Amino acid sequence: MRTTNLAVARAGEITSSLEEPIVGVGMVCNTPEQAQRYLDLRATGVSADDAMKRINDGAHDAHVCGVAAIAFKRDKMLHAHAVENKLLEVVQINVLDGFDGSGWSKGDAI
Repeated sequence: MRTTNLAVARAGEITSSLEEPIVGVGMVCNTPEQAQRYLDLRATGVSADDAMKRINDGAHDAHVCGVAAIAFKRDKMLHAHAVENKLLEVVQINVLDGFDGSGWSKGDAI
């Protein structure tokens, strides 16, 4: 199981217990700093696509932040920020599986 990924979601959107797996689609980043930067950019009016591109360009890696379809377990909420009159949260998650468009991949294969 791969850990220490961060999901950005609307407040209250990830509501399961810490033990209950969830399947969803959303923004996932590798580090808390990248997720925080994403929220900061969004809060200043930068579009979701442009914010993701800026973070990836800054890391010189096209895959540090991106939209993903994953099965995961919620860990802890790290930060919340208002974006376009909605509260968004940065939530630490444990990724169990990822969907690549043709099938599910376990943990580190994602």
